[in-house]
Amino acid sequence: MGKFLFTWELGGGLGHMMQILPIARELVLRGHHAICALRDLSSAARVFDGQGITLLQAPVRVGPRQQAIASPRSFAEILHNAGYAVELELSGLAQAWRGLLEMVRPDVVIFDHSPTALWCSRGLAMRRVVIGSGFCVPPDVDPLPDLRPWQPPDRQRILNCEKAVVAKINDILARWSCPPIERLGQLYSEVDDTFLLTFKELDHYPNRPAAARYRGAWIRSEGATPQWPTGAGKRIYGYLKPFAGLPALLRHLKARGSPTLLFMERPDEVLIREFSSPALHFEPLPLDLAAVARTCDLAIVHGTHGTTASFLLAGKPTLQLPLLLEQGIFAGAVARLGAALQPPVERPDRIIADLERMLSEPAFGHAAHRFADRYVDFDPLAENQRMADRLESLVR
Repeated sequence: MGKFLFTWELGGGLGHMMQILPIARELVLRGHHAICALRDLSSAARVFDGQGITLLQAPVRVGPRQQAIASPRSFAEILHNAGYAVELELSGLAQAWRGLLEMVRPDVVIFDHSPTALWCSRGLAMRRVVIGSGFCVPPDVDPLPDLRPWQPPDRQRILNCEKAVVAKINDILARWSCPPIERLGQLYSEVDDTFLLTFKELDHYPNRPAAARYRGAWIRSEGATPQWPTGAGKRIYGYLKPFAGLPALLRHLKARGSPTLLFMERPDEVLIREFSSPALHFEPLPLDLAAVARTCDLAIVHGTHGTTASFLLAGKPTLQLPLLLEQGIFAGAVARLGAALQPPVERPDRIIADLERMLSEPAFGHAAHRFADRYVDFDPLAENQRMADRLESLVR
């Protein structure tokens, strides 16, 4: 029996847990021990209960960010904001990750958006695999690419931040008598395997080396079967979080009267009472996304990777309302396919106008169908089996 540790360090939402779940569950079914060290345990029970998977709290920074960069432009600047700005804070995170890895002593670690855990595992007797969407698995290039290429270039700023982050990492590695790194991307190439859970067209780093193997995105089939409310017109699904324009959007959806299902991870009871109607239902628990994608006409999402991929694979367009940089880059990729619009989230009038445009113009659905046709042979269950096979081979 092998011992497999899954780590999730950065990012939010259910997406990270949902892409860990099927692989971890398959390993348990094969008789192995799966352990998940998760950034946020508040929603973990709804994902992992009854699966035979051990849950741990991942080391994370708390409190206000120090010396934060307002609009990070590179992966290094994201790390700067995630605890790398202050050496003492980073040292505490590093020691916690190192201690957790030494305590669990897994045969294989699968790192999901866990850069600190990744370099803290250097020199330890365990196999290492990185997993995630394109954003969470940066390519090994030096320096790492500018994540805001639409802004005036500032290569020196990107170089300086990456150099500073690498120096702080190397200071801690030296204390552990581990060899230093020369560049951040090196962390993601010096591993036993990479599970890139996206499609080439949706990669946050579109210029990734040609040898990269894309394994597609996991489609969540857990959850309740959608029960569409009564109403006239096209079916609309929304996976939404609070943002300034949300009340205006909900008001429009209620007035429109189309059959609408909405899911919010942390629902606002005031909004639910105000905007629920015979045609607009708020779902208390996650739905079977594959079933939703088959039966809806349009989805409204915040640039969430797995959710959007589910709808694209079903040939359904999405209205993208990204709230974070990662989501914005991804939403832009979907818009370039012609299968989405991306209005400014601070402009409710634009959101509503783009929603109506997408519901009335068939071109967006046609673009989504072209994507679905391109990947008609994609089998996420078979891919999940192949990844589990590969992890088992690392133990052997």
